Amino acid sequence: MMAGLVPSVRLRLKPDAQPEQALATLRELMMNLRNLRGELSGRPGSPEYTYSRRDQYLQWAENAEQVLSNHTDLSTAYAIFDTPRYGRIRDIDIHAARPIPLIDAEIEAQHSALQAIHDDLARRLEIAAAAPGHITVLDTNTLEHFQLPNSIDWRKLLAQDQVRLVIPPTVIDELDRHKHGDSKRLRERARNVLPKLLEMVAEDGFPASIREGVTLELQVEPAPDAADADGEILATCAELALLAEQPVTLVTDDTRLRLRARRAGLHALAPPEPAYRDED
Repeated sequence: MMAGLVPSVRLRLKPDAQPEQALATLRELMMNLRNLRGELSGRPGSPEYTYSRRDQYLQWAENAEQVLSNHTDLSTAYAIFDTPRYGRIRDIDIHAARPIPLIDAEIEAQHSALQAIHDDLARRLEIAAAAPGHITVLDTNTLEHFQLPNSIDWRKLLAQDQVRLVIPPTVIDELDRHKHGDSKRLRERARNVLPKLLEMVAEDGFPASIREGVTLELQVEPAPDAADADGEILATCAELALLAEQPVTLVTDDTRLRLRARRAGLHALAPPEPAYRDED
């Protein structure tokens, strides 16, 4: 799938949402938006025609917000349609200057925005299904204190025939920060780990084989928004479980993070003792 426009809002799905249904809803909203001029009252240029166009668009936006809230939280749906132009369209009266071009511009902008949101969700869904194997998310702690991912027998550890390792973008950000941090030990480890990870993965973010039955990928998409890095890792796990329609395992030696994961209904475990780096 080719990369398209950057979405103004990333559609984060509810835990019980169906991704394919969300994509179908977005496509239907775009089609309805293109067909808005089907039935209008009044002749072009008349106040009646202007009010008809205004109300027609406002009704579409109100319905679109309600429909999308079935797939995502209401604040996300609201953020898509609450634009500066939307407020100006609501205020259109007989004294408004060039109201029809204003409405047309908002229709074009909303169509482009929904297309970008649709393509972004479709790409995330495509990546989630890009390789077989039990999805296993690695945190910063595991990468800095344990052997490199290609040195661990993940299939034996997880009792799985195929394993798909995923490193969230938040983890890459933390490793980058540690390269310039106060701890000499972490600086050295981060500077050692990052180049080796980049050698193992594909540039497009899709899975790359690192040993028999095991793939590794660095997520290049923005992480789900959360108040802290651990929260973003947990949100990434939850999204992968939803999009891939399978359980996800988080591997971390951070006890608090494991407890948070289990409280969120996620499977979490610590790396085995033999996986520690030799210097430890």
